[in-house]
Amino acid sequence: MLKRLKKRWKINTNWDLFLILLVFTFAGFAAKHTRFLVFEHFGFNDLHFIPWGFLFLLIIFPAHQLYLFLFGYLVGKFDFFLKFEIKMMKRIGFKWLFKK
Repeated sequence: MLKRLKKRWKINTNWDLFLILLVFTFAGFAAKHTRFLVFEHFGFNDLHFIPWGFLFLLIIFPAHQLYLFLFGYLVGKFDFFLKFEIKMMKRIGFKWLFKK
């Protein structure tokens, strides 16, 4: 499985793979805590509150992307995460942002 990830992401060493997976871990962890801080600030504690899901997407998705860039930069993998994000944004429908 790790060989497939290395081939798919075009990385050569296990160390690079470890750093990339570490960045994904820290970005997810930081985004989760950002959600707790923001929702606590606004007083959204009830999970059945209808705008909760919309606010979740508005807060967590951009926060996670920013944390990927930040932590990727800190470990020297900013280029990988920039390419990764562009590819992901194209897949979810934002192709118009990246036209040449």
